[in-house]
Amino acid sequence: MNTHIRKWVILLTPLVLICFALFNKVLFEDSLFQGGDSLSPKAIRLGIDNASNQFDEYPLWMPWIFGGMPSVHSFQNISEYYLPHLAMKVLMKMGVPQFWEFIFHFIFAGLGMIILLKYLKLTDIIAFFGGVAYMMMPYLVTMIVHGHGSQMMTTAFIPWVIWAMLRLKDFPNRSNMASLALIMGLQLQRAHVQIAYYTWMLIGLYIAMDMIYYYKDKHRGIPKLTLWAIPAFFLAIAMSLWIYLPATSYTPFSIRGAGVDGGTGLEYATQWSFSIGEMLTFINPSYYGFGGATYWGNMPFTDYPNYMGIIILFFAIWSMFKYKDRFRIFLIIASILTLLLSFGHHFKPFYQFFYSYFPYFNKFRVPVMILVLLQFNIVVLAALGFNDFIQKIKDSDIDLKPFFVVGGLLLSLVVLLDFSFNSIAEFGKRSHPVLDTMRYDLMSQDSFRVGCILLFTLGTLYAISRRWVNEMIGVGIIT
Repeated sequence: MNTHIRKWVILLTPLVLICFALFNKVLFEDSLFQGGDSLSPKAIRLGIDNASNQFDEYPLWMPWIFGGMPSVHSFQNISEYYLPHLAMKVLMKMGVPQFWEFIFHFIFAGLGMIILLKYLKLTDIIAFFGGVAYMMMPYLVTMIVHGHGSQMMTTAFIPWVIWAMLRLKDFPNRSNMASLALIMGLQLQRAHVQIAYYTWMLIGLYIAMDMIYYYKDKHRGIPKLTLWAIPAFFLAIAMSLWIYLPATSYTPFSIRGAGVDGGTGLEYATQWSFSIGEMLTFINPSYYGFGGATYWGNMPFTDYPNYMGIIILFFAIWSMFKYKDRFRIFLIIASILTLLLSFGHHFKPFYQFFYSYFPYFNKFRVPVMILVLLQFNIVVLAALGFNDFIQKIKDSDIDLKPFFVVGGLLLSLVVLLDFSFNSIAEFGKRSHPVLDTMRYDLMSQDSFRVGCILLFTLGTLYAISRRWVNEMIGVGIIT
């Protein structure tokens, strides 16, 4: 085995083992995830499979839902139109359980982040740290638990799309344009339209900022990235037209397009709006309960918080305030815009601008879903910040005081939130003597866990800086 192949085996093997650890009961025991949103797709697929077997063709109309509705036109059970699923069907015929399709996408997500970070010139071990962080991102895990598999699989493409776009910017040619088109086309085929749309918004922001920098540097004409990206976009759409073209004819008759403004209606669209207070769940996942009955935030209900990992957040904050290269500025601006959009009706004029003027944006609901971009950005920023720290140690040019100030402030905030919870938290109509006690216990336990993880990380970083442990062992411990 040559060195290059051995290196990728070493990187991929832990990703597989982590997936085994996360989902061991589903993979190796007789357990299944039975979230409410997973039962409906299973029932629909059962009906479609029965009809396909009976009539020997794919049913285009389903009589079992409402008064009857189209299948492909309404995005029901369209895995057959997603090319990678065809390979999975071959494996399923060989006895591989379908859950492995999710595992492959988790590994695909982690590998995509590793390749993106390697392209950004990060070391192998830090790129692996970022890959693990993205693959284990709570957002991705909860999608599988609660029956949103297409959402997770569509999200897995985001680092690949950004990597392909950066390559096209640096080396504008037909092969890189084709790579971007292929990756975006496959993401569109997975058909979680909202996540794919948000990915295109992220790319659009990058291209807009690239144009600003292009003219700021006194260049003339049209930037090459724009010239090469436009045909890539058209090719990507063409790859998925067999899904989206029929759906556009059905949209005016669905709840997503039958409103007065041709959308879902602003009030309905923004019911699941994030709130400023719930940003505290970035630090303590259980501050607003942990979903289900314990949740007491502003949304009608939720199954999980938008926690991203205290270590990830710590390195990302360091990265944002310490370094200002153009790519990092893009990530910071994208994160701010994403956060503002997630507020929905809590920041109504801003959300309404996108709802009114961005094509098809008014078809979407659940503004909080756009936080998937924030989670992606934070992981990339964290890896960049961690890499900077390690590089400074190598160069013997690091002042640990600012670094530990950031860590100390985060730790102080964790402790402050714990001690002030009873005086600040207002459960309102969701208050209940038993649930209130559970909420405090959950929050307090997570405060302890988060505080210990942060202290352990700071201690490990100090040990690396003093060369008590070498770089690889230290980064491996934190990962």
